[in-house]
Amino acid sequence: MNIRDLALIEETPTVYLSTIDSKGFPSTRAMLNLRNKAQYPSLIPLFMSHKDRPVLYFTTNGFARKMCELAENPKASAYFCDPARWHGVMLQGELEVVADTVLRHTIWQNGWETYYKGGVDSDEYVVLRFEPSYISSYYQFQRFESKI
Repeated sequence: MNIRDLALIEETPTVYLSTIDSKGFPSTRAMLNLRNKAQYPSLIPLFMSHKDRPVLYFTTNGFARKMCELAENPKASAYFCDPARWHGVMLQGELEVVADTVLRHTIWQNGWETYYKGGVDSDEYVVLRFEPSYISSYYQFQRFESKI
């Protein structure tokens, strides 16, 4: 992964996550970009060990539709973009539910009780790990792609 693409991943406020629904169609939604250094400075140390391999974490409600989709098919893609610079990065890989209590607590942010009323240890709060195996990026009319 090149430095320019990593910078986009670390600066973009929103990431678009696509899963596959029960009919085989993509289902895309905007998610919090936990790799955004400005929004989540407390998570910078977590991602330092993933500099060359852009592992992502997402949080979601345990009862969200995407949880049913993942149970049937863990394949997913994540997309980051900055339209003003004609720059986009798409990652493909698989999502898995994180059971590690320490990691769940590490990712938890103050104020998330708004989304997860039961708090950090509830079934409402789910952390997903995304390990990409392929990257495709587009920057100023040039396309780059590779396996990770």
